[in-house]
Amino acid sequence: MFKGTYFCDLDGTLFKHGTTEFLPGAKEFLELASKKRWRIIFTTRRGDVEFEGHPVYSKHATEEMLFRHGLDRHTIVYDVMSPRIIVDDSEVGTIRRYTNQGFSEKDLADLEKYGTLNKVRQGAETMKHILKGRSEKER
Repeated sequence: MFKGTYFCDLDGTLFKHGTTEFLPGAKEFLELASKKRWRIIFTTRRGDVEFEGHPVYSKHATEEMLFRHGLDRHTIVYDVMSPRIIVDDSEVGTIRRYTNQGFSEKDLADLEKYGTLNKVRQGAETMKHILKGRSEKER
């Protein structure tokens, strides 16, 4: 049974943009999230054809890359444009990664300690307070 789901972009979030090279801490993040029973769904702008002249962006190249890194058991959704907005009836968290930022030791320590990234926990708590305030004003 999964605790929840991480939707992870590939280029510039997990891999150096336009390459098959992991960003710092990204592979460790994926391994730890899997160990902590989180489902991983990759989202990517990549699709059926090469994008911006980069063959690495094709579905075939992407699937080969994920297989080489042992990540082929995760779901991947192609042709997902940005911005990506999740609409859900439960808590939703977001972790803003700047292009090619990677994951810090603190990010990994939070995932190990709390079972999720602390920024997601803090964001969910903030959202609860915002929604509670709105609900009280509507009464």
